Amino acid sequence: MAGPGSTYADVAMANAKDMEGVSRVLGVKQTFDLNYNNHMMDNIARAELRQRFIFLFRLLKADIVVTYDPWGEYEENPDHYVTSACVEAAAWMAGGRKDYPEHFAAGLEPHSVKEKYYFARFQQRVNRVVDIGPWVERKVDVNLENRAQGPAGENGQRLRARLDAQGR
Repeated sequence: MAGPGSTYADVAMANAKDMEGVSRVLGVKQTFDLNYNNHMMDNIARAELRQRFIFLFRLLKADIVVTYDPWGEYEENPDHYVTSACVEAAAWMAGGRKDYPEHFAAGLEPHSVKEKYYFARFQQRVNRVVDIGPWVERKVDVNLENRAQGPAGENGQRLRARLDAQGR
């Protein structure tokens, strides 16, 4: 529901273009759009979403997830709190040998997600700082592609200009 345009279709198209651009800059080989309606994820069956994440974690052998903090306080957006809770549960369950035996029949193996990084929009309790110095240019490039949600593209351009002016 965030982004340019006057219709839902405009917003959805802008977000899809952003995802293509971000994926390209990050070097992502394949993306999966799960096709859930924006701001409506509190209406979906959480068991279904969790199962889809378990499948993807096993298929992709995901070692790291980055998501909103499933225990974050004051998160109002249902997409954020539903998704993060399902990611947290799926990351753990994907390593089990008894959940969803049809995955194993299809050739998948149990696979636990080893690292989880959570962030919050408000009231974040920082318990880890990660130096991204070697990747800051790529982060700026990614933000330039993420125009519909911020507009991060314009913010990224201003950041790059400010850093260039400072010789950084």
